[in-house]
Amino acid sequence: MVVLNVNAQKNKAVITFNDGRKVEGYGQLYGNKTVKFKKDKGSKSYKYHFSNIKEFEIIFTDHTEIYNYVKIEKQKNPKVLKKIVSGKVELFIQTFKNHNTGDFFSNVPRINLGITTYYYLRKQSESEAFYLTSSQLISKSFKKGALLFFKDCPLLVEKIRKRNYEKNDIIDVVEFYNYYCK
Repeated sequence: MVVLNVNAQKNKAVITFNDGRKVEGYGQLYGNKTVKFKKDKGSKSYKYHFSNIKEFEIIFTDHTEIYNYVKIEKQKNPKVLKKIVSGKVELFIQTFKNHNTGDFFSNVPRINLGITTYYYLRKQSESEAFYLTSSQLISKSFKKGALLFFKDCPLLVEKIRKRNYEKNDIIDVVEFYNYYCK
């Protein structure tokens, strides 16, 4: 199940379609790959599949969230990902709630086991994103993946090797690359 920060079409939103058209109104993410959207609060809502959408923005009072339909290396189907950092390298996340299944027949409740976030990187010059790591404690892929992805920036590679940057610093890593690397 994807965790999404939305309120039933109460938020202003902007859809940018693949053909470049922009539509402003009110919307929300609906399921894993669909946007539910209406032009005005009193108008009929329509559903749009993300395969037709270049970008979907949800405008909150204190911030804006941007979602893209992103192809991932070595995966068949694109995913709807939230953009965290823009620039020469873009950082995207996908967030899931983790819980046990519970037992309906014995009234054992479902227990929330936390949230897992998956991190993806994409260079503007590339069409597919690179899976970097997840927030799970046992994930060991950050250093290896970051060294591979950022190999064109020796200064950043050295900082990662020396552990100046670790998994929890991923936003800083991407911002460093975007500012200091070619």
